[in-house]
Amino acid sequence: MRFIWQRKPVLGAVSLDLFAVLLGGAVALLPLYAKEILHAGPWGLGLLRGALAVSGAADMVNVVIRQTLVQLETPDAMRGRVSAVNSIFIGASNQLGEFESGATAALLGPVGSVVAGGVGTVLVALAWFRLFPRLAGRDRIEPSTPARRYRNEMKPMDLRSGQGENRSDTGRYREDLQRRPGRKDAASCSDISVSAH
Repeated sequence: MRFIWQRKPVLGAVSLDLFAVLLGGAVALLPLYAKEILHAGPWGLGLLRGALAVSGAADMVNVVIRQTLVQLETPDAMRGRVSAVNSIFIGASNQLGEFESGATAALLGPVGSVVAGGVGTVLVALAWFRLFPRLAGRDRIEPSTPARRYRNEMKPMDLRSGQGENRSDTGRYREDLQRRPGRKDAASCSDISVSAH
C-alpha cells in the first residue's frame, strides 16, 4: 500500500475505478427499474441487462488501458503485490457499489439514487483530474520517466541476499523480513527445501 500511495499514477488509476464503480454502479436496481419505473416486466429486465452487457464491453477498453498503465508504472519486484491490491479494489467496488445503490434508493428512491450516483461519479472524475495531473496528462501508454529510469538503473543482483550495485525493492523487502521477530528469511527457507531433497 505504501508503494501505491507514493506512485501517484498507480494510486489515481486504481482509486478512480474504485470510486467510480462505487458511486456509479446501479446494477442492483435493474429489477426495480424494470418493474416499478418502466413497468416492462421480465422482458424489460432482459433489455436492461442486454444494454448493460454492451456498456460492459465498452468498459473493457478502460479496463485494459488501466491495467496496462498500472503494470507499466510498477517495477517487476512489486507487480504481484500491486496487482493483488488492484484486484481487491475492483472486487470491493462492485459489492460496495450494490450496497450503496440499495441504501440510497431506500432514502431517495430508485431515480434519486441513480441521479445522485451519476453526479457523484462526475464529481469524482473532476476531482481526480485535479488531484492526479500526471495521470490526466497521459496521452500514450508507456512508462513515465521515473518508472523508465527505475528500470534502466536496475543492475543484476543476487536475489537471495538483495545485494548489488543498485538495491531494488526485493532487497529491501528481504531486509524487512529479517528484522521482524519470528519471521524466517525467504532465502534460508529455500536452502532448507533444497537440502531436503
